[in-house]
Order: sequence, then C-alpha cells, then structure tokens
Amino acid sequence: MAKKQRNFYMSDETFDLLEKFARENAFSSNTSAIEYLIMHSQDNLEEKIAVAVREELDKKYMQKERLRWGLQTAEQNSIVILDAVNTLLYMFDPNINMQDMKTLMPAETVPHPLIKQSRGIIKERIAYFKQKSDDRKRRKAEKINSKQVN
Repeated sequence: MAKKQRNFYMSDETFDLLEKFARENAFSSNTSAIEYLIMHSQDNLEEKIAVAVREELDKKYMQKERLRWGLQTAEQNSIVILDAVNTLLYMFDPNINMQDMKTLMPAETVPHPLIKQSRGIIKERIAYFKQKSDDRKRRKAEKINSKQVN
C-alpha cells in the first residue's frame, strides 16, 4: 500500500502520549503507531457495541425471566388457595355431608357450586368488557371510514 505524506496538528501533550505509546508497544515510528490505533479503533468500537448490546439484552431477559417466574409462582399459589377454599366449601356445606373429609377436593376437577358460579360470573364479565371493546373499535373504524368516503 502506497503511503502519502499528511500533515496533522496536535498538542504537545497528545504528541508525547503518541511517542510513549509507540515506544511501549515497540512501533518503529509514530506513523505506524497512529495506523495501528486507527485500524484497531474499529475493533474496539465493535467490541464495545457488542458488550453494550449483550448487557442490555441480559438486563431485559433477566427482567422477563423474573416476571415469568413471579407469574408462574403466583399462578401456582392461586391454584393452591383455590383448591383449599374449594375443599373448605365442601367440608362446611350443610347440604353435602363431608365434614369428616380428609382429602383435597381440587377446584379444577370437582368444583363446588359456588366456585362454578364465580367462574361463570367472571366469564360473563370478560364477555361484557370484550363486547364493549369491540363496539368501541367498530365505532372508531366506522368513523375513519366515513371520513375517508367524504
């Protein structure tokens, strides 16, 4: 590669640092030290970017993992509580003679009538709010379509 002479201005302090770097790293000249620094500055930049990206992904991934773990734990705890309440409802229901019961009555397989009723109410509530949301979206779409027609 052919080299051409270039002129650069730099402070005495910067030049001293350049000479020190060239000496410590056994470069034959200041020019070769500058070339080395310039050529390897991209490597260093790419490495810094890679490290920053990895750290950011790790942060976000760890947050998602913690959130996933927390939700999983909350779901498991909710199932345990629901099963316990379901069992208690069976034990203390005057219409069902199970006061001496010693086994768990899982709400998923043998739901007490009150648990069934509660689930039905929740389904109705979800359907109601979904319908309201769908109506809002439909009205918004109609409004946009009417503006486009005009």
